Amino acid sequence: MPEKTLTEAAYEFMEGLERRKKRMIAVIVMCFVLGPVGLGFDWIVVDHEKGGLTDLAMNPLIIITAIASIIIMTYGINRYFLIEKWGNQLKQLDQLEETIYKEVLGSKDSVEL
Repeated sequence: MPEKTLTEAAYEFMEGLERRKKRMIAVIVMCFVLGPVGLGFDWIVVDHEKGGLTDLAMNPLIIITAIASIIIMTYGINRYFLIEKWGNQLKQLDQLEETIYKEVLGSKDSVEL
């Protein structure tokens, strides 16, 4: 079985990043949907009980839900910035690939002449 070349390994790595990027976008969307829903639930419960924020400490479910919602939204924001970083690195790799491709074709054309 022949070993992979460096180019093949680089392409597989980039394809893997693209697949992970798509999954992470789905995670981010879910985080930004579920987080506000949880906070909205908390707001409705607090408003419905008419006790306001004074009864908030009496109901640990509200506190736990609010904390979980904030953690979910924070995780989504963190993943968003990670995807942005990956996007910049993939752009740099694409630019490098284009440069190498142009140089190789340019050197082949000069050799053929």
